[in-house]
Parts: sequence; structure tokens; C-alpha cells
Amino acid sequence: MTPAPLLMARNLRKHFPLRGGVLHRVQAIVQAVDDVSFEVREGETLGIVGESGCGKSTTARLLMHLIEPDAGEIRFAGRSLGESGFTVRELRRQAQMVFQDSYASLNPRLAVQDSIAFGPQAHGVSAEQARAKARDLLALVKLDHDQFGLHDVDGVQALAVYARAVFGELIDAQARIEAVHVLGARVAAGAQGDHLLPVPRRGAEAGL
Repeated sequence: MTPAPLLMARNLRKHFPLRGGVLHRVQAIVQAVDDVSFEVREGETLGIVGESGCGKSTTARLLMHLIEPDAGEIRFAGRSLGESGFTVRELRRQAQMVFQDSYASLNPRLAVQDSIAFGPQAHGVSAEQARAKARDLLALVKLDHDQFGLHDVDGVQALAVYARAVFGELIDAQARIEAVHVLGARVAAGAQGDHLLPVPRRGAEAGL
């Protein structure tokens, strides 16, 4: 029997009304996502390519249930939310988001190791264990774990955000949903050096 796709979207739709005028009436409808369907199986990588504003980031937010679809179905490992006790919290233990705006997704008041360790701690990992793992990941990409307010020089912020997303050994992350960030020279150099982060083998990626 063929296993269910790790991530499946069927006929996703999300429209946003544009309101205006004195009575704040709907003036137009933005069809951000309209009848989008795809599957990603374990070990696969899917890329969705399109011009700015075509709905790629909205699709990513729908997959993570940061916003709810107007219509359509999303299933993770064969389950949809509400099935067999499958909750948003459980989904986010198994799927991680890499936001396009790396700076906005990092807390400038926290040391970078604490920003990376925060999510796993919210899912029950001890603070000591989460920080130790965060330091190991940051060492791989040559970042100082005590640094605050990372400057985005050659994609340094993106490296920190990727480190947070591949924290899978502790929180069972199987999928990474990425609103693609244009990585700088330092990240690109990692393809031939030692800056790349380890990605869980038993997983899948969707780049949008």
C-alpha cells in the first residue's frame, strides 16, 4: 500500500476583500490563492515559482494554518486538523516555517540561541537541552550564540532562521515550509563549504 503524502493540498482558495469608501464596502476581491493543489511525499522537495504577489507566501501561511482557507483541504501525513486529535500545535511540532523576512521573525531582544531555542521549549523541550542544541546548530554556520540583533550581512539572519527550522531532532519536524529568502554570498558559499545546515533525511520541503 502506497503511504499517504507527507503534505497534501487540494483545491485551496483564499480571497481577500478590498474595502473602501465612507461605508467601508467591498470594492474589489484579491484572488490570492485560487484552486491550488499539490502533493509532497517523504524525501521530496517542491518549488512553487511565480511573480511577486501571485500568492506563494499566502499558500505557505495556509499550509501552516496561520490563516484559514476559504475552501479546500490540507492534510499532513494523511491527517487533517481535528482528525484523531490532530491539532495546530501538533502540526507545528512536525512542520516548520521559514519566513521570507528573516529580521521580522527574530526577536532583537533575545540572544540568537534563545530565539532558536524558544519554539522547542514551547513544545516541551527543556531549556538546557534546547539551548545546547541551538549552540550546536549555530556553530555549524559560524554564528555567535550570544549575539543580539543580527545584522543581515550576506544572509546571516537567514542562517539563524534556518537553524531554527531544522531543530527537528528535538521536535519531530518532518516538513519545512519556506517562503523563499534570497540568500547572500555567505549562504551560497556553504554549498561548497561547511556552512550548510543539516536537514532531517526523513522529511520534505516546500519552497514558495
